[in-house]
Amino acid sequence: MAVKDSTEWLEELKSQKPIMYVDGEKLEKPYEDPRILPYAKGHAGIRTELSSPLYREMGSIVTSPLINEEVNLFANIHEGPEQWINRTRIQRVINRRRLCVFRCLQEDTSNAYWAFTYELDQAHNTEYHKRFTEWVKHMQKTDNLCAGAIMDARGDRTKPPHEQPDAFVRVVEREKRGIVIRGSKTSVSMACAVNELFITPSPISGRYTPTAEDKDFAVACAVPVDSEGIVMIGKLPTKRERKTDLRMDYPFGRAGVGDPVFLTVFDNVFVPWERVFLCGEWDMLERGASLGIGTHFSAKGGCKAGLLDLMIGAAALAAEYNGLENTPHARQKLSILMSWAEEAYAAAIGAEVEGGKHSSGVWLPDIVKSSANKWLCSEHGGDDLDILLDLGGGLVTNAPEEMQWNSSEVRAYLDKYLVGKKDYSAIDRVRVMKLVEDMAASDMAGLFHQASVNTGGDLMAARSLVYSFFDLEDRKLTAKVVAGLAEKDNIGFTWHR
Repeated sequence: MAVKDSTEWLEELKSQKPIMYVDGEKLEKPYEDPRILPYAKGHAGIRTELSSPLYREMGSIVTSPLINEEVNLFANIHEGPEQWINRTRIQRVINRRRLCVFRCLQEDTSNAYWAFTYELDQAHNTEYHKRFTEWVKHMQKTDNLCAGAIMDARGDRTKPPHEQPDAFVRVVEREKRGIVIRGSKTSVSMACAVNELFITPSPISGRYTPTAEDKDFAVACAVPVDSEGIVMIGKLPTKRERKTDLRMDYPFGRAGVGDPVFLTVFDNVFVPWERVFLCGEWDMLERGASLGIGTHFSAKGGCKAGLLDLMIGAAALAAEYNGLENTPHARQKLSILMSWAEEAYAAAIGAEVEGGKHSSGVWLPDIVKSSANKWLCSEHGGDDLDILLDLGGGLVTNAPEEMQWNSSEVRAYLDKYLVGKKDYSAIDRVRVMKLVEDMAASDMAGLFHQASVNTGGDLMAARSLVYSFFDLEDRKLTAKVVAGLAEKDNIGFTWHR
């Protein structure tokens, strides 16, 4: 079986020995450290869920033609739109409950690079696709996880890589056995709970035009997280300590839920040739970026819809416990959140359905619709949190913390004066508001906002790609026909004047 048991995977993860720093401290045994272990266990929990009957029925486990065994959907090379659609459905269900599935980057980059390495071979007579195929088979057989190491430090965003080499991962040596890379990748999500890092160039659309001087920065490869020379510097979500048995304050922070991100340094890391999938082909950088963005932007719809589903539930509870559930303004605000969730979900599925079969055999989502989907998911960033705060009211940030509720002298006052709708107790009302606070007015709220604005790529890149790949000339030709400037358009349409 290529689908690995969670316990077995977790034990194998613990055998790794990455160099990892948290709070300025080097972790000697990171997977036994209480600051890291919960995220590894969280990944194991998602793995268990994806193998359950509920998610299997949704398509979470498929048979890979590469190894003729069952594999996780997120490790598969998709040959049709159905598998992408199943991914989006699963994302929406899991993200509402766990905030993120933390596997879509592996899926998106694998499918994009299946096409990209094929095109590289066609253009440069290389053997990248054969190497990449073997790596995909390895990941499927081992059921290992990888994190996407994509975003370079980038420094001065107006300058290309060759003018600021330390701001980008680059090849510093080529030898018979492989290459040596140096640099860093920022914002590597969940790097503490994976087996490998998949390194690709940063998206460059609208930022700079690559030249031959950038050839050393055209590098993509995969390495184990504990390879010599890799240093991971963590920024973990704020962990809130439980103060009383009431468990009211910071439901997310208290559980340690969130996205641990790592500045990942590659200090002269050796990569064998069989794990190198791009090396020096600078003229293909823009194409690689477009393929990667096209697959990953389509992931935003299911992700955003799941998060919005959780926000809708919290907002509806806040309105209900405040006695506002039947007021026009509360219903309008809830309807706005509902519409945004369904629009994001539909846009993702639309991009997947309207995609096409690449000559390499992989099915790729439509890049214009994927980019529009990302745009749609980002343009209301922050507005959803505003609605949560509005329906919750001032009590969201001003309710006494749970230590006060634990005091017998204070509790009588709180029970009397903080009651809302008569059907609910004061403490239950405040529990709802504490959830809203953690989602909209705490450090966790920053993660929710960031998930809208920057996660998966920036808004301007999405807008740029919509314009770049939209067939504007085709639309202009139809307009010319109607205006009497052309006889017929691309499908033979004519206008009888």
